[in-house]
Amino acid sequence: MTWTVKIGRQTVIVESLQAASDEWCKYRDSRGLGASESPAVWVFSDGKKIARVSYNGRIWALDGKEILPQEVPTHFTTCMRKI
Repeated sequence: MTWTVKIGRQTVIVESLQAASDEWCKYRDSRGLGASESPAVWVFSDGKKIARVSYNGRIWALDGKEILPQEVPTHFTTCMRKI
């Protein structure tokens, strides 16, 4: 199983949702981006889009519900590693 986070046109392999959030925050902070300048940030599992990361680093399921980094919703258990 491969997890990736896509930040604009850049794709990074990550180990967890927390790592995806951390990658986004490093990218945002290193470029001094404000909310209106931020690209879309998506998390994929084996090429399937499963979540997005908002400007502040919070993680959201595609249905709009927040996912805490230490939680793995039951409907993700088949496509996500345990955090």
